[in-house]
Amino acid sequence: MDRDYYIKEIRTQLNDTSSYQPMDGNPIQRLQTELQTLNRAAMDKGIITEGEYKYMFKKYPTTPVFYTLPKIHKNLQTPPGRPIVSGTDSILQPPAVMLDKFLIKCIPKQKSYIKDTNDLKKLINNLNIEHSTEVWLVTLDVQSLYTAIDHRGITSS
Repeated sequence: MDRDYYIKEIRTQLNDTSSYQPMDGNPIQRLQTELQTLNRAAMDKGIITEGEYKYMFKKYPTTPVFYTLPKIHKNLQTPPGRPIVSGTDSILQPPAVMLDKFLIKCIPKQKSYIKDTNDLKKLINNLNIEHSTEVWLVTLDVQSLYTAIDHRGITSS
């Protein structure tokens, strides 16, 4: 990919004020204090163990890195970028790993869970829609999925 085009795409995305907003400073210290307070309360209530509490504290976190992956299926010459924020070794990586370990047990039990493409194919093949008068097959392409989620009212308390 052309370097200048890539930089232009990054700037276009970051200048989208409906999805992103500039920050006044680095929030890591504040987040670290809040996470430590929440985790301490969780440990005191027996929700997490002391070992999990220690695991959740990242003494020297790195700043997450923003980059994009080209969506070449949309346009081969000037592909729009799929925004990615890599949180490897960031302050939120340990809670994310813990959440994943919890959810990995719960999610497959949900009625709406579809494991992979082959699982979807099996489900479709087992549908009895021959005598239905109306059947709709719908797909969606959501733009800016996570940044489109309304976060008002979501607090850490």
